[in-house]
Amino acid sequence: MTTESHNQAMLVFEAELDRYGADLLRWPDDRRAVAEGLLESSSSAQRLLAEAAELDAALAAAFVAPPVPMGLETRINARAERRDIWLEWLTTTVLMRPWRPLGAACVPLVLGFALGLSAAEDTADLEDSVLVAFSSSEPLAVEPTGEQ
Repeated sequence: MTTESHNQAMLVFEAELDRYGADLLRWPDDRRAVAEGLLESSSSAQRLLAEAAELDAALAAAFVAPPVPMGLETRINARAERRDIWLEWLTTTVLMRPWRPLGAACVPLVLGFALGLSAAEDTADLEDSVLVAFSSSEPLAVEPTGEQ
């Protein structure tokens, strides 16, 4: 291996150490084979791997999992059960009480109509040309006026 290709290989190896860490088992198979070959022939690659292993160990030692609040699992399970109750209320009695899912589906429809009607009342002070521009599917040709 020439000096230039060795230096290039070391740069690539160092970048991949930063990317994948010192544990070669976490590396992609093709890159791991190249790294193992470089480690067998280069003491500087071995030194870089040792430094990366020290950094990985320091980071692992510095990581402290946050404490889990008391009763968290119970609260999560209670919420999940409440969701199941609503889903059951809507779906299991469809044949016996079909108004439930129909009523639930109509809520957004009614809200949409109410919002649409309230927005239509607020357009009274807009100019007619603006209303026509937004209501037409064809582009509106506006002729310039002398007013400034």
